[in-house]
Amino acid sequence: MWSMRKASLVFAGLVLSAAAAAQAPADPALQKQLLELRELDQGALRQNLDATKLRAIQHLNKARLQAILRARGWPRLSAVGDDAAQGAWLIVQHADDDLPWQREALAMMEALIPSKEVRKSDIAYPPPLRLIPLN
Repeated sequence: MWSMRKASLVFAGLVLSAAAAAQAPADPALQKQLLELRELDQGALRQNLDATKLRAIQHLNKARLQAILRARGWPRLSAVGDDAAQGAWLIVQHADDDLPWQREALAMMEALIPSKEVRKSDIAYPPPLRLIPLN
């Protein structure tokens, strides 16, 4: 016989399963790539690498992200999840030697604002990208 407690637990389990399914990224392969880029980026920073090694990692990450963006556009939150989307932004943020590319990435992100498929905190961060002239 079902008790109220058992019924509540079953219902709670169904709700949690539905919530987890709703939050599962639509593109786990892309999510994995972006999380790897994020870990390479953040790991290099945590290791206090010398500037040459750090810059080499950042350039490699930038090249990999540029290929992704050319092929697929900016990674949507529904496709990759919050952490992977943040990873993409970190790669752009750390490409401070390539302001035109940073602006391209920002434009891709801004195009996703109406659909809420981009992290608002990432859009809010880069005022220098809007202020520095491209001359």
